[in-house]
Amino acid sequence: MFFAKSGYEVTGIDICEDAIRLANLNKVRYNLENLKFFVSDYEDIYDNLKEDKFDIVVFYDSLHHAENEFLALKCAYDVLKVGGVCITVEPGRFHGIMPASRKAVETYGVNEKSMPASKIIKIAKIVGFKEGKEFFSGETIVNHFLKKKLNFRLTIIRFIKILISEFIYDIFGSSVTLLKK
Repeated sequence: MFFAKSGYEVTGIDICEDAIRLANLNKVRYNLENLKFFVSDYEDIYDNLKEDKFDIVVFYDSLHHAENEFLALKCAYDVLKVGGVCITVEPGRFHGIMPASRKAVETYGVNEKSMPASKIIKIAKIVGFKEGKEFFSGETIVNHFLKKKLNFRLTIIRFIKILISEFIYDIFGSSVTLLKK
């Protein structure tokens, strides 16, 4: 909805028919003509969209649910225009083993995989993406503070706070990855 409200032409997919039904209700609610939805699996999007080419593909907290993340990223690659980008927002490296994730797998039969940016970038390069970059990671934030010419004591205190918070973030939080075709 956000991208459509911002004026972009948007195609949304979900494997769940109820989610698409609710999305279409919101489309009507917000009077968005630049938005279409259909039921599909990530791994099948190319079959449904082979006539379309996109500037951007976004996996928002969803790639880690894919049956086959290689195929999902390959399908995203195939529907992108040359020079297009794929943006992922996915949970960290321990997501798949967290108790809440394991419970979701047992209760609902869903996939809950660990999907750190390093894994996404590695797969993306295998399927054809030219480059990948992680944003909002501990490394990028720490490097930002280390490059600043700040009071040494203040810098060390900030560094320690960031290191601790980013360690927790890296384990439990999400990261944003940008992949370029």
